[in-house]
Amino acid sequence: MRSLLALLLFTAASLHAQNLRPWTDYRVILWMGESGQKALTNPALPQRLRELGINRGMIGAGGDASFYKQNGFGHYVENIINEGLCLKYRSKVTNWDKFVTDWAKTRDMASLVRDYPLEDTDWLQRMSDRMKKIAREDAPQAPQLYDLREELAQLGGNEHFEKPTTFTAKLQQPGHVVNLRSGEKLGLVAEFSVPLEPWQPALFAVLAEEPKGDVVAELLK
Repeated sequence: MRSLLALLLFTAASLHAQNLRPWTDYRVILWMGESGQKALTNPALPQRLRELGINRGMIGAGGDASFYKQNGFGHYVENIINEGLCLKYRSKVTNWDKFVTDWAKTRDMASLVRDYPLEDTDWLQRMSDRMKKIAREDAPQAPQLYDLREELAQLGGNEHFEKPTTFTAKLQQPGHVVNLRSGEKLGLVAEFSVPLEPWQPALFAVLAEEPKGDVVAELLK
């Protein structure tokens, strides 16, 4: 059998893409909360953004992008669809902390159902009208992109899901395990304990032979 050289996928979207503005270089986009938005008046901010390699910022729907334009930055429009996609804001949930605290006890999936299903025609029409209105209003400012809504997991985090935990990883067969972050060699084991920090992934190597020397350096060769 001949080797497969490529799989080609053609969609209607590829035809429309021919008319889009080119996006040929790398964009580093900075999301900014309320405190960040207030800092736009700080004269030192443009230089600090450049030091970090940031070349795109954020405005809300209907926001003013003059700061970015005056300082040579691009921007994107955040959270245009402001109801229906998120349980935290503009929904039947009025006390977010209580809601998540109670949910952590029961893990009731029914409580995670949105106010509006995506098939709700009235909601779809209202949000479609809003999207078109914001896009028309912001078009003269030439935003890099339009963001409908962030994922629920990104809404400020939650202390219930930000605690370190430990679990036991079990292998199908024994192997020589190395913690690639610390360099610790755990030996030939069939299972091992994994301490997991909320914002730092754990990384282990399972090797057939006993490792010698710097495992990370060897793996990078």
